[in-house]
Amino acid sequence: MPPFYFPQGKPISQDTIRAHNEAIEKVFGKGAGPGKSIGKDEFEQVATEIFKIPKIFKDMLFERIEQKQGATGLPQVAGKPTVNK
Repeated sequence: MPPFYFPQGKPISQDTIRAHNEAIEKVFGKGAGPGKSIGKDEFEQVATEIFKIPKIFKDMLFERIEQKQGATGLPQVAGKPTVNK
């Protein structure tokens, strides 16, 4: 029987991570550096096109991340948006 319970969530394959990273780089370019942030418009593109999150949830998710970050926009590290837990 294959595993069906993952306490920390189902593992994500390296191919999926690589594909998401490439898609994010296409959206933001490789020139984005630390300290940069993305706004709601860019987040919509990432949420809907890359991670396939329905548009109805994008604003709620952006605001929730923004609350946790305590700032406007989502911080980036090495050109990729990050979310602190």
